[in-house]
Amino acid sequence: MSIQKLRHFWVFAIPIVVICSYWNKPVTMYNNSYGNLLLFGITSLLGIWMCYELSVSLSNNQVLQWSGKNSIIIYVFHARVLNVLHGIGKTVPSLAKSNYLYPANWHYFLITMFVLAPIVFFCNRRLPFLFGRSKSKQA
Repeated sequence: MSIQKLRHFWVFAIPIVVICSYWNKPVTMYNNSYGNLLLFGITSLLGIWMCYELSVSLSNNQVLQWSGKNSIIIYVFHARVLNVLHGIGKTVPSLAKSNYLYPANWHYFLITMFVLAPIVFFCNRRLPFLFGRSKSKQA
């Protein structure tokens, strides 16, 4: 089996990592407690391999490249957008009682990204000097 074919088998490592992590006791590196060293070694090596292969496969993702180029603008505005959305979420009774719960976070993330996209385009077109860009460069 060639290395090129082996590159796609990292997906099958996910259940192995989950099972080995479940069987092993909690790992606390600051306490020098690794549990079963064989299980720790398997999960750590497979985890490194999975992260590497995932990052290689995502290297040409246009959405991630766009968010990386505009991360400063997103960083500046995302807290205010989230505050507004959480304020709206507290007044609408059909939403979760505590809108910081895990299932509710996904729709806040998606709405925030949809709200931030026009803000990013506006800032890139009209206010690039605020973010250290010249007028000719547009992300």
